[in-house]
Amino acid sequence: MMPGGLSETKPATAETQHIVDQVKPQFESRENRTYGIFGAIEYRTQVVAGINYFIKVCMFYKGDYFVVKQYR
Repeated sequence: MMPGGLSETKPATAETQHIVDQVKPQFESRENRTYGIFGAIEYRTQVVAGINYFIKVCMFYKGDYFVVKQYR
């Protein structure tokens, strides 16, 4: 992997699900709706000054997906 490049796509882990759980209330507030299931599907990382996580999330609402970017 090149510095600043993205890792290969990996299956979601308990850690990535925890990140998604943390941002769920903010996302629901912004969208003005609630989601019963908010599941991390897969993720990639980018090492910069810290680690960026790009997590594909299925909200099980009409099969829609979105990507969460989290800096740690």
